[in-house]
Amino acid sequence: MEAFPTRLLIVSSIVIFVGGFIYDIFFAGIPYQDPTPEMSARFLFHSGIATIIYTIGFSGLIIGMLGWVAKSLACKLKQRRKSM
Repeated sequence: MEAFPTRLLIVSSIVIFVGGFIYDIFFAGIPYQDPTPEMSARFLFHSGIATIIYTIGFSGLIIGMLGWVAKSLACKLKQRRKSM
């Protein structure tokens, strides 16, 4: 149960990242070949939101993985000190 917060952060970050991908597909989509200024502005707006969601998800994933590695190393050091 100790690793629950880091696992929760990792899993929720993956869910957020996938949510950003889904948002990008449904709202921004593939850029138009010859868009009007309004279509181009809408694409840039939604693609910017998707980028922010990607960044939040990826940052949370990195932080969660670093926390998991730090917690694992701390447990190993603690066990090593007990055995000495």
